[in-house]
Amino acid sequence: MNALPPSPEPVPSAVLIPLYRGEDGQVRVVLVKRSDFGPHRRQISFPGGRREAADASLRETALREAEEETGLPPESVTILGECPTVNTIVSGFIIHPFVGWIDGPVAWKADPREIDEILEFSLDELLSPGVRSSEPQRSALWEGTREMPCFRIRGIVIWGATYRILDEWLGREGRRLCHPRAGCA
Repeated sequence: MNALPPSPEPVPSAVLIPLYRGEDGQVRVVLVKRSDFGPHRRQISFPGGRREAADASLRETALREAEEETGLPPESVTILGECPTVNTIVSGFIIHPFVGWIDGPVAWKADPREIDEILEFSLDELLSPGVRSSEPQRSALWEGTREMPCFRIRGIVIWGATYRILDEWLGREGRRLCHPRAGCA
């Protein structure tokens, strides 16, 4: 097995679950596709990263990282709450997810060193029947592939810590925010 050694202490980190209402009235969730840089290369995730010494709080970490990675100005975000923490096994992070409502449209600007693409999914898409599945995934923790729960939307696979955060949040809040005409509320 080619597993990475476990981190002696979890690395505090934070992500932002950015939400906004599109012109069509649907609530959208923003994720990013990571570049080839860093421990989570090429993965789909929320904007975020490790806490830096200058960050006054993990909330500040989430807002700072979102701005660095996507160009989202912190002053345009209202934090609605925090979701339960999630641990990553391979990289040793303990992730503190914050849900943030974006006021007004944003001109996304991906940092090309960290982000390949900024992705938006409507709650209707995320809550549609058939987007949840289990698919083979590779990890540094095991040889070959293992079946892992995931979302598959428009050919994009969301799994791992991001799946766990999104699954938990959708179970608590997603249907309440869904577009009324979509039939998922």
